[in-house]
Amino acid sequence: MKTILAFTFCLTLLSSCASIEDKYCHSDGAKNTGKFDATKWQPFTPEKFGHHCKEVKDFNEQSFSTTYQQGYEEVMKTQCTPENIKILAKSAVTKNDTSHRLAGNLNLCSKVGGNEKKLKKVYLSTFDKSFCIKEKFNSLGVQDSNALNEQNHTFLNACSKRVRTKLKRSYQQAYRKQMKFACAPVNLNQLAVKDAKNKLPMAEGLILVKRCPSKLQSNAIASYSLAYNQEQKNIQNLEYTKKLEEQLKEQRVQNSRQDFALGGKKITSFCKVKGTEATSTLKLADSSSSYSGRAKFRWEYYREDGSMADNSIQDDFINLSYYGAEDEITNWMATSDTVSCKLLLIKQL
Repeated sequence: MKTILAFTFCLTLLSSCASIEDKYCHSDGAKNTGKFDATKWQPFTPEKFGHHCKEVKDFNEQSFSTTYQQGYEEVMKTQCTPENIKILAKSAVTKNDTSHRLAGNLNLCSKVGGNEKKLKKVYLSTFDKSFCIKEKFNSLGVQDSNALNEQNHTFLNACSKRVRTKLKRSYQQAYRKQMKFACAPVNLNQLAVKDAKNKLPMAEGLILVKRCPSKLQSNAIASYSLAYNQEQKNIQNLEYTKKLEEQLKEQRVQNSRQDFALGGKKITSFCKVKGTEATSTLKLADSSSSYSGRAKFRWEYYREDGSMADNSIQDDFINLSYYGAEDEITNWMATSDTVSCKLLLIKQL
């Protein structure tokens, strides 16, 4: 449908859609469209695109239909073999697809001389031998139990009535047996942690937990609730720690910046620490100006938590003489636990 809509849109802009025309309205496009429809077990409908191609220059509807048919039948000949039908039936078993939609589409094989009744029999027989067996329904029971799903007997409808009772018994036995493991504290703890991380309300998670056998239900609810609440606290603590770290980081950035004036010049200091070396970059507000003079500064050093580090206050007499927008001054008195610094002007000398 999307392709048709896109194509229809292009018909209103023919000058910019030549490639679309070539792709869908001429021989290669028609053949590929036929192949695609056959692969998807779609009905034989060459008119689908032929209708939209009528306005295209040099379009030949009969040629389009014939070429479409060639592509369609080419694929259908490989689709409609007993060997391929068996493969498709086994694929449906793997996907637990009991709709038998393909069996209902096997009438399309008559287009290439296929025997619909024979192929349908092959499909259903292969499906039954792979799906309607004890091992498969044991597996379905275990899957539903592990997911704490309610018992699901709808799959039985895909099998003949004579085996349904036996298969239902196999399913129920596997389901009940696995429930003892699914409702164990270790599994419920994992489920609670996942639900808390996904922000699923605990009440919704408990709906599943209450499907545990009545003998296990009280302990199951307690285990799930305890693990869920603990994980919520862990998440809250993690979020708080992350928020605090962001605040400290922002604080360090703010602390590292200082604005002051020397000799009537506006200067900004940006301080950073690497190891025990603190470097402050001084920037003149007016990049075309210059400064020369002596001043007393104070270095302050801070730990990760924002507290002052040991040996955190150092006074420094600095001679400054530079022209242009930027200069750097360095102090080597920072301690190993220092993560940020600040350069303060005490007075101009």
